[in-house]
Amino acid sequence: MPPSVATGLSPDEVRALYTRYGAFLLRRARVLLRDASLADDALQNACVALLRGGAAFREAKEPLAYLYRSIDHAAFDILRSRKRKPLEGHEPEELAGLAIAPSLDPLMLLATSALLHELDDEGRALAVMAFVDGLDQGEIATRLGLSRLTVNKRVQGLRERARAHLPQNPGAPP
Repeated sequence: MPPSVATGLSPDEVRALYTRYGAFLLRRARVLLRDASLADDALQNACVALLRGGAAFREAKEPLAYLYRSIDHAAFDILRSRKRKPLEGHEPEELAGLAIAPSLDPLMLLATSALLHELDDEGRALAVMAFVDGLDQGEIATRLGLSRLTVNKRVQGLRERARAHLPQNPGAPP
């Protein structure tokens, strides 16, 4: 058995996961990266990572959460490598149909996505949980192993930083 199959998922397993979850993962990558081509790259990178080292997926208690973390990491790697700022050249209306949590403000989601390349791993995870997934602070605290107070302070700090990325008057003509 080749080493890549021993430590990762088989091609058939990855193909089955792609068939079942690929659309969800691609949508999430598009929200994070704001570029269809880069989202395709992130999905491909996540699939390759599963082939190489995704054996832990088999024991995952929450398979979709595991896959979301995989696509998040792939998207963050692309953001880091490109130093891309997602607000450049995109309109908030583009995100209206993409938000994973429909109650979220598309303009704030765009502004938050502009911060992702500036944050550490924990900060990116917190931002995605709060502004992409729409989790409440208690759920975020549990998943990250932080206190609610710490999560509250960090979310407020992210909101303030995100507002700095917003256009001064988003409703005004250019």
